[in-house]
Amino acid sequence: MGPKSAKPLRRDAELNLARILLAARDVFAEHGYEASMEQIAARAEVGIGTLYRRFPNKADLYAAVVDAATCESRSKTAARDGRRRQHCSGLKLA
Repeated sequence: MGPKSAKPLRRDAELNLARILLAARDVFAEHGYEASMEQIAARAEVGIGTLYRRFPNKADLYAAVVDAATCESRSKTAARDGRRRQHCSGLKLA
């Protein structure tokens, strides 16, 4: 499932999404897939409801983190090679 992209996010929702993805990346790196959604919400400084509204389960959140990292890597490679950067659907990990 992942982040909803039907309409542009409000600025605060965009910031929350970025904080969730960064926190999830770090918490998964530290604790593996066993990390709890509560740990991730706490690290992102968002409520658990905000996290579950965006990502109904851990698998969706994990997939979004992987997708964001993949897109970021491809964009950096394209820029390095002088090609046009790939659009990453607003998902950023940095």
